[in-house]
Amino acid sequence: MRKLFIFDMDGTLLRDTCANLEIAKILKKLEPMQALEQSYEEGLIDEMQFKQKLAQIFGVIKNDVLNQAFEAASKMTDIEYVVEHIKSEGDIPCLISLSPIAFTRKFARFGFELIYGSSYPLDRVHHIAYANTPEDKLKIVNIVRAQYGIHLKDCIAFGDSFTDLEIFKKLEVTMSINGSPEFESYAKFTYSGASLLEPYEKVLEVIN
Repeated sequence: MRKLFIFDMDGTLLRDTCANLEIAKILKKLEPMQALEQSYEEGLIDEMQFKQKLAQIFGVIKNDVLNQAFEAASKMTDIEYVVEHIKSEGDIPCLISLSPIAFTRKFARFGFELIYGSSYPLDRVHHIAYANTPEDKLKIVNIVRAQYGIHLKDCIAFGDSFTDLEIFKKLEVTMSINGSPEFESYAKFTYSGASLLEPYEKVLEVIN
C-alpha cells in the first residue's frame, strides 16, 4: 500500500533552530523574536496572536532575506536522499510546518512537492491550504490522504515538538527527532542526531 511520510520542519529538518529565528537573525530582530517565542511557549499568547505579533516584528519578508535565512539554517543531513527514496518507492513525502510558507517552500530544492506552511503576510499570496495551528497540520494530513487514497495506518510522521502532537496521537508509526523528553513519550520511536537517514531507516525496518 502507498504510504504518506509527514515531516515537520522547525527542529526536525532544521536542526536546533527554526525559520523565524533564522529570519530574525538576518533582519537583526533576534531579541524581540526570542521574547515572542518565550511568550508563546509559556502559553501567554495563542497561535494567532503569535502570528500577529510576528508580523509587527518582521513586516513584509523579502525573498532575499528568506534565501539568506534558509542558507544559514542548520539542516539535517541526507534530506534529499530520503525524499528521493520515498518517491522511488511510490510513496508520498509531505512537509507541513507552522512557519511562513515562503520559507518552507525553499525545501522544494530537496525534492519535496507537497509543502505547507503558515499564511504569514508576504509579497505574494499562495493559494494552498495553510498550517496556522497544530490542528491545521492534522487537517492537511487528512486532505492529502483523501487526495491520494492513503489510509491513516499507512501514514508515518517525523516531528520534534508539541505542534506535532495532534498528528502523533492519530498515527501508529511516529518518530521523534531531537525532541524533548516530554514529547518523546508520545512517539513510537525516538532519534537524536544529525542524519535524517538514520531515523528513516529505523522506520523502514518496522513498516516493511
